Amino acid sequence: MRYETGSALLRHPEFPREKLSRLFAREDLQREAVIIDEGIAVAVSRFAAADSTIDMQIEFLHEDRSNAIRILGYLTEQLMRRYQPKRIRVEKPDSFLIHVLQSNRYYQKGSFYQRITEPWRTMVPDSCFDDEGYIIHQGQMENLPFGWFSTDAKGCGWIAGFNLMKMAEQEVTMEETAHELEERAILGQVMGQSEFFLWVWLRDRGLKAAMSAPFDAHAIKMMKESKYGILLYSHNRGAHYCAYRNRNDGTMQFYNAVYGRKNHIATPEDFLKTYALFPFSSVIYLK
Repeated sequence: MRYETGSALLRHPEFPREKLSRLFAREDLQREAVIIDEGIAVAVSRFAAADSTIDMQIEFLHEDRSNAIRILGYLTEQLMRRYQPKRIRVEKPDSFLIHVLQSNRYYQKGSFYQRITEPWRTMVPDSCFDDEGYIIHQGQMENLPFGWFSTDAKGCGWIAGFNLMKMAEQEVTMEETAHELEERAILGQVMGQSEFFLWVWLRDRGLKAAMSAPFDAHAIKMMKESKYGILLYSHNRGAHYCAYRNRNDGTMQFYNAVYGRKNHIATPEDFLKTYALFPFSSVIYLK
């Protein structure tokens, strides 16, 4: 996806004029953002940024719920980077948009749905996140505590859990994720995150997560049959968790496997051949 502003919309005439008329009915919204995917305008937003608050409206080209949730996640991340707001608000959304907003951690307050920027987000650089707000750079998160350690040292488990919850359209805050998994720690995370307790936490959070056997062949099979999940493998610095998304073309997109790498795409076989030291990888997965 790509973010454009201003007169960019004029270059994308496929967007329905009736949807645009609803946006431009509010004269107080001064800025325009167009979200482009493969050369097509898939969403248009207008917003005003003032006093640490962004008021926003958004229209989607298609009412595809899962795609709209990803688009709103992308737009939210771009607005946060540009304006560092304390909150983003959407007034009087329709029923379709309400679900999309709730999946991106917006909650109702009066006639608005709003998202409050959590304090942890301001404690780490933007480069910790990809364009959609997924965590991809654990190595820059030394300011965030986790058990007796810091997130850069021991936080790959909670990061993977955060990313998976976001993929499953049930985003939670970073701090909430870390603290809930911290409570399930063994000796303040001296031994790292337990895969079993990570799986239990995901189940407690309402995800119908399953676990593979601890062998590469079974892990690969389950990755190919799942929508997304968390891979546990051993690399040259020890055990590591990373979330993955099945792209349905034989490849996966991996998050926080190579710190800071965006759009990390590989087949599961190539990924494990490149990064795993031992053939005992396993996955927590969602179908």
